[in-house]
Amino acid sequence: MIGDDANGFSDLDPFRVGFPLRSAYLGDGEEGDGAPNNGKFGRSSDDHDIMAIIECDTEYDVIEVNDKLKVSSYEAGLSLTWEQVGQKEVDGETTNMFKFRDGVSQPDVYGTYYVTAGATSGPTEKLWKETIAPTDFRAEHFGIPGNNLIWPGEFIFGYRRATGDIKWKPDIGRHDNQSTAEGLIPGVPKWAIDGTYQVFRRLTMKTGRFRTFLNTTGAQLNVSPDYVGALLFGRWANGEPIVRWPGVNTPGNNAPGPAEYALGANPDFRNNFTFIETYGLAPLRAGKVDPFPPPVSDPLGAVCPFASHIRKVNPRDSTTDQGGPAVTDRHRILRRASNFGKDPLPCENPDEEDQEDRGLLFFAYQTDLQDQFEFLQHQWANSVDAPIPGGIDPIIGQNSKLGENRVRKMTVNIFGITKEIVMPQEFVVPTGSGYFFTPSVTSLKDVFTV
Repeated sequence: MIGDDANGFSDLDPFRVGFPLRSAYLGDGEEGDGAPNNGKFGRSSDDHDIMAIIECDTEYDVIEVNDKLKVSSYEAGLSLTWEQVGQKEVDGETTNMFKFRDGVSQPDVYGTYYVTAGATSGPTEKLWKETIAPTDFRAEHFGIPGNNLIWPGEFIFGYRRATGDIKWKPDIGRHDNQSTAEGLIPGVPKWAIDGTYQVFRRLTMKTGRFRTFLNTTGAQLNVSPDYVGALLFGRWANGEPIVRWPGVNTPGNNAPGPAEYALGANPDFRNNFTFIETYGLAPLRAGKVDPFPPPVSDPLGAVCPFASHIRKVNPRDSTTDQGGPAVTDRHRILRRASNFGKDPLPCENPDEEDQEDRGLLFFAYQTDLQDQFEFLQHQWANSVDAPIPGGIDPIIGQNSKLGENRVRKMTVNIFGITKEIVMPQEFVVPTGSGYFFTPSVTSLKDVFTV
């Protein structure tokens, strides 16, 4: 922050408070690798002011830009405190170190933009991809089937935000120069317009521990390790939602769809599901057809457990401890991620495998840290009873209750019988975190240029 501009943020804002003082609220451990003081980044004693993210088409370009940035930063009186190399796959998606397709679900955003760059009038285009036939009621609520249309003010300051059960409409309002406007949260400076909060989490993934757990638990429940993983995530490793392909419901024979069943790799259809309602698959534009089996209705969590990762952080059309789906939309985030470290080898000894530092570089973007990222982690992922009772999120959930030794539990349905899965150790350990603010290009020029 520069001068008094920092005072535009509320003293109680998690961004102003700083991540080290919020880590206990999120459930991060007080000792071990997950403790902030032991992390690779964001320790209480650290003083990080700027995070630069470099992404290029080739590794050579990344190295070249990074070297230039280091030189210019040094000349400006800055010092490097930490750096991390990450990598994404060619298609822009990531298969995480657990070998599950990552980042397949994102909200779509209401809004329009002028076709001519820099214009203030003239023809406009919608930000979201219109996929559903306009005659279907879902066309008002979704871009790609299953991707809710969310007000842009949930992610970018200065635009309209959702409030309660407000009717969704695409005529967003822009609020310039109004510090208490609907789209700008009180306690945020005016130059924050067109900016966003950025959450960074360096998540070490214990791949050997995870693989061993899938194998051991699968043997105990008489199901395949792949099926155990699908219960934990709510999707098969290839990205197929389990409610659209529950697997063959016989002991030891639960498996994802066949190779030709490419739902998980299809961004237009892989989120086309709900957990409760069964309106059928939405009709699509231009005669396009979703060719895959429709989702099953799962109000009791018999197919996709209530504690599964995707149901914890986005319960979709379920009624939760907070209310209905419209309230759930207030807690959505825009999410990006990339891997770090070496891919695990199938032949590795699990204990030796986990000595290698590997995992996910996680980024979340929102305009209310407490009501979005922190809410999802503290109120839902870490809770046994919320958003719906069923256990702690087995992937990112953390149990910091005294005397419970961070053991996590979740309930699942195996062949019609309710079973409890116990996870004595975490599979994902935060080893670096920070809260940042990503300003607009205008603010970078007008406020932060010295």
